[in-house]
Formats: sequence, C-alpha cells, structure tokens
Amino acid sequence: NHNHNDVGVFMVVVGRTAVLPDIGAEVYTRRTFSARRYDSRALNSWGHAVPVIDGQLQRTGRQAEAKVLKREFTPERDAIVMDIRSAYAVQGIETLERSFTYDRTGTGSFTVEDRFAWDRPRTYETALLTFGTWDRIDANTIRIADGPEAVHVRVTAPEGARLEVRAEPVEEDLSARRPATRIGLRLADPLKAGSFRLFIEPESKPGPAALRRLPEIVAHRGASAEAPENTLAAFRTAFEQGIRTVELDVWLTSEGIPVVSHDGSTERTSGEKLTIQATPLAQLQQLDVGRWKGARWQGERMPTLAEALALLHDDRRCFIEVKAGPEAVDPVAQVIEASGVPLTRLTVISFNEDVVGAMKRRLPAVKTQYLAAFRKDDHGAWTPEWDDLVAKARSIQADAINVHYGGPITAESVRRARAAGLGVFVWTVDDLATAQRVAAAGVDGITSNRPAYLRAALGRTRAAAPKTGKGEG
Repeated sequence: NHNHNDVGVFMVVVGRTAVLPDIGAEVYTRRTFSARRYDSRALNSWGHAVPVIDGQLQRTGRQAEAKVLKREFTPERDAIVMDIRSAYAVQGIETLERSFTYDRTGTGSFTVEDRFAWDRPRTYETALLTFGTWDRIDANTIRIADGPEAVHVRVTAPEGARLEVRAEPVEEDLSARRPATRIGLRLADPLKAGSFRLFIEPESKPGPAALRRLPEIVAHRGASAEAPENTLAAFRTAFEQGIRTVELDVWLTSEGIPVVSHDGSTERTSGEKLTIQATPLAQLQQLDVGRWKGARWQGERMPTLAEALALLHDDRRCFIEVKAGPEAVDPVAQVIEASGVPLTRLTVISFNEDVVGAMKRRLPAVKTQYLAAFRKDDHGAWTPEWDDLVAKARSIQADAINVHYGGPITAESVRRARAAGLGVFVWTVDDLATAQRVAAAGVDGITSNRPAYLRAALGRTRAAAPKTGKGEG
C-alpha cells in the first residue's frame, strides 16, 4: 500500500548511516491527503532516486509497477533486473530496465544501471538524495558524506554524452528529519538508446577493520599450484575448492579465435614451440598442455575462451587478461556476448591501456582493470608514481587498478585510489604475511596461485581480528 511514486528507488547504508537515504514523507498537511498529494517534491518521484524521462515524473496508481526480469542471490553478491516502463506515462518507451548489483567482496559496492531505448531521442535524468554534504571529485565522480560515513559515486554515461550535475534543496517541510538535497544527474543531450551506471562504494577506512573484510580471492590461471595453469582442469579445481573467481589469459589464434594461454608461445607448457597467433586452433588443441605438471594431468588441452566461460554457471566469476593488443577486443567481446554469462560476473584486465579503454567502450557493463607493476628508479622513488597510475586508469575508464604486491600499497595509497573512484586489486600473492599486509591496507581483491590456502588463512586472521569502534565494516 506504499504510494510514493518511487518504482526502482534504492538506499545505500554505510555502517549505521543512510548516506543515500529515502528522504521519507513531508510533515503531513491537508495537501498530503488531497488530490494534490503529488505536488509535493518529497512524495513525487522528483524526490526519489529514480529516472525522469523527457522531463516526466513517474505516474500514480497501481499500473505503475516493476516487473522482475532476473534475480541472482549468492553469498558474495545479489543482483536483480527490473522492467520499470509501466511507471511512466510516456509513449514510445521501448526498453527501460533498472538493475541493482550488491557486491559484498572487498569493502563492498553497489551498482545501479539503467538501460533504455526510446522511439526517438529523449532526455534522461536520475538523482541521488542525501541529508549530508556532497562535492564533485572530478567530471564523473561524486563524494557524498553524512557524519562519519561517505560514499564515492562513479558515473558512467553513454560514450560522448555530456553529464550535467545540479544540486537543489528539497524545499518541502521535512522538519521531522533534516534538510535534504537532490543531486540531479542529467544527460545534456537527448539520446535514442544507451545505459547509465552508478558505481557506489564506501570511502575506504583502512586499518584493523579491513582485516575483518575478506578481499576477493582470485585463482591465478586457475588453481595453478595444484593443476596445470590455464586449463579447464585448473579452473574446475579452483571451483571445487570453493573459489568463485578465476583468472585466465587470452591470445588469438591465426584465425582470430580467443584461446587461453599465458605465454604467446606453447613451448613452456607443451614442449613444442609454436607461436599462438600464427597457429590455427586445430593444431593448438592437439598439444598436451597438462603433462608438464605431472602424469595425472596428461591429455589436458589448450581451451578456447568460450570453453572456459562455459564453466561459469551459478555465481562463478572470471577475470580475463587480454595478452594480445586492441585487435583482440572485438573477438573477446563477441565470445563474452555469446557465452550468456551475466556481464557483471566478468572483468577484463590488461597491461595495455588501449585494450582497457576499448573494452569499456565495447562492453560498458563489463568491469575493467588496468594492470601495473612497479620498480624503483635511481633515486629510490616508485615508478610509475601511484597518483600517475590512478590518473591513467581514470582516463581510460577503468573500474580498478590491479598492481603487483611489491609496490607502494598502503592505507593511504588505497584511500587515494578510492577517492578517484577506483578499486584496488593485487597480484600475485602466495604467502600469508603479504596477504595480511595488503588486506590491512584495504585492497578489494588478491590474485593467488594458492587461492584456497590463502582464503582459509585470511579467514582465520579475520575471525581473530579485534572488533573496534562503531560503524565499521
């Protein structure tokens, strides 16, 4: 019987604070119970975190409803997709889907994405509501704070679209609560189709609490300490161990088919020296790439990316490292699209900035990570500098940086990356001491050749960590 016009609304709570709240009703007056009820900007959809289409708010009445198209609930993340077209009395809405993804791994994140298509170019707007304060960190990132808690909201608009941000007070009488602000996020130019995404994560509070959050553990080339790397056996072994995320490497065959291999040559894993990019798939799949790991694995073949993704049922996830150049982006994207795996469960990573940028443009819903390693120059300074790396990742629309554990990974460096709207992942960690160090810095994920061991060891550390203060975690 709830009759606010708020189909598709959401709240974000950090600790005990609703940083992005539902602002609730105004102080009741005669108008509240009259036909003019929805003149109130607190009660109509202007005062809620929902879309505004061509300047039109949501309609009233029972016909305004959400239809659930898909739901997926797992221990690590929850996802739901809704059709919210009927909430709008706008002719010509072909598609209007709002999806929510709540990811519990690392420090947690919440993603809201609207996919839309109209019969003609129309304007699109959505909003964030807060009782707190806000500021714009950069063109696409907003920080919203309320008391001791804060979130960073990273906006991904359709390519080439101009984003307008306008904050206005909610001027209805909310004296039973606190003054509220509506932060309008509007695409400046009408579009016929596109998607609009909000990636929301808490501002990092590294320290003892970080140890109580288990970073996402990623199986490097599968469970590669036990099984031959980058084979279906290695991926199955990781999944059997309870690991939900595997990492793999991709090259293109001579026909342009994405196959799974770390090296560009087959010599190390098969004993026969062939260049993958110059060899057809049929010849590559005749090689035995398991025997080098032991007789138990004899007969393992080099899988295609499609064969590897076919293992990703239930809540399994995959990090795809593109070893080839930008020419691999479209073939990899085609395999991803054909796989049927929800795009939210796939992440494309690369040391090649052109690959990362091109993949984000090709498949905006797929998360991307910019890989990097560090070294010290003659003066003992880290290169690349952390802030330069962060700036580069932001410029190519990466969702995270994924760095070698030997670099300058501290609570402060993680905080600066988060302030720029980026996650922080680390490769490749096999010992507990290093894992504890980077986990305490607040990283979101750790890639390991020994994923089951590391997850269990960190889990014991987390369970033993003292609980301090309120509102952490």
